Amino acid sequence: MTRRATSGDIGAPPSTASRIAGGGDGFSSTAAYIEAAISNARYEPIENGKTVYAEIPGFPGVWASGSTREESGAELRKVLEGWIDLQLERHQALPEIQGTKPPEVSFA
Repeated sequence: MTRRATSGDIGAPPSTASRIAGGGDGFSSTAAYIEAAISNARYEPIENGKTVYAEIPGFPGVWASGSTREESGAELRKVLEGWIDLQLERHQALPEIQGTKPPEVSFA
């Protein structure tokens, strides 16, 4: 993983999409990485079926809930994007997904 800081790092952090660039034998984009992670999500009805719990194995702390699978999936995507931003801010590696390396990181 490579990191390059630019003047865009000052103030509000850039979006996840602008911070991850493709390359090597990993994912070519943030969108592809996020889609692959979401495709591994597990959904489980809880509270007698009134709520749907969602999580992504291998991504500690990434979970969401909603009244439908669609609602919990949409929230899970937001949580995942925030989690990725936090991992990058902390200089933590992103996990591989099914043996595929995460995209390289840069600040643009």
